Amino acid sequence: MEKYQEIVESGRLEQYALGELDPAARAEVEAQASRYPEVRQELDALLAGLDLYADAHALTPPAGMRERVLGRVLAEIKSPAAPAAPVAAAPTMRVSASNPHVASPSTVPVAEPSTGRSGWAIAASIALLLSLVGNALLYTNLQQTRSDLAVALGEQTRFANTTQVMERRLSTTQEQPHVLRSPDEYKLVALAGT
Repeated sequence: MEKYQEIVESGRLEQYALGELDPAARAEVEAQASRYPEVRQELDALLAGLDLYADAHALTPPAGMRERVLGRVLAEIKSPAAPAAPVAAAPTMRVSASNPHVASPSTVPVAEPSTGRSGWAIAASIALLLSLVGNALLYTNLQQTRSDLAVALGEQTRFANTTQVMERRLSTTQEQPHVLRSPDEYKLVALAGT
């Protein structure tokens, strides 16, 4: 097998096209592509195929998406940064018993956390939990239904087999008197006896 064929079949060209190689491996693939025209041709075909795939499956953003994103970014830039949560001052110590003055620690109210996102997160968690419980119940019902179906199919098969056996016995039993009564096949012979 030729060297360029080994390179093409190694899968490194696909990794190169997808950008999964480290810089040293990328340089090696580029050197091989410059050395072997067949490798360059295969690499160009892969890149063209990826471009066609990207164009075929590209999604255009909704109208006004750019303006909304830029508006939010500018609004966040313009809004003042949220102050860090204030920390209570350390208490002061008394040096002697004659100094009864105790400094009270200054307290600064802590900013209330935004409940908008946490409310949505809690609601999503509850919805996920309910979905999991519902899926577990449906899965249990599905397994029970499958086992009931298997039992019913087994009983149906057993009943069908029993029915076939009974039909064969019935037909055999019905044929026996018919044979004995047929005048063409059997003649009654009177035997002289004692």
